[in-house]
Amino acid sequence: MDAVNAAMPSLVIGAKDGSGNDLRVAEVTVDDVRVATMLDGRPLEVNPGEHVLEVTASGQPPAQRKLVIGEGEKARHETFVLGPVAPVILPAAAATEPPSAGLGTRRALAIASAATGVVGLGLGTTFGLLASSQWSNAKTAEGQQATCPTAAVCPAHATASNDHDTAETFATVSTVAFGVGAALVVTGIVTWFTAPARPASPTAAWPMLVPGATATSGTLTVVGAF
Repeated sequence: MDAVNAAMPSLVIGAKDGSGNDLRVAEVTVDDVRVATMLDGRPLEVNPGEHVLEVTASGQPPAQRKLVIGEGEKARHETFVLGPVAPVILPAAAATEPPSAGLGTRRALAIASAATGVVGLGLGTTFGLLASSQWSNAKTAEGQQATCPTAAVCPAHATASNDHDTAETFATVSTVAFGVGAALVVTGIVTWFTAPARPASPTAAWPMLVPGATATSGTLTVVGAF
């Protein structure tokens, strides 16, 4: 008998309504055989194997479940929910602003590179104009030198030499500034168009800055929808 009792499994049946309240008065059947009419937390002995359990309560639709109960399984808890489950109302989520589209790090660097390049182009243009002016002065001074009786005592000779040297210096600076500025502008444009796109804000379109240059100045053009 001790061996039989040890092998005999048991179940603890519980029931709740749709709101989560415990149901105490309920009928339990195992394979269509009524085994309890009160759910008091005491274990019910059943034979090992497969069984169909059904729990019914007054005013509630029945709940049914198929179980496979192992030998020696003691006080196995099974809870049945009778009736529709009450909906869970979640608190309203706080309204959040959509993420800003932003320019992104790479596009910000692209703008900085292009803007610096435009400055370089502007400096190149400025020093180019200065070099042209100094070269013209040197030519004028050389013309005046031709009217002097001797080049050694003609003040135009020194002026022409100084203007010539200054023109060469300005021309060198202009060439370097143009080269660096053009490289930075190209780098900025390439970086801008190869940067990964970011999601746009639903309420605004971000403008695009397009660097450029003319013969005498640099430009930044704003393109976009507003």
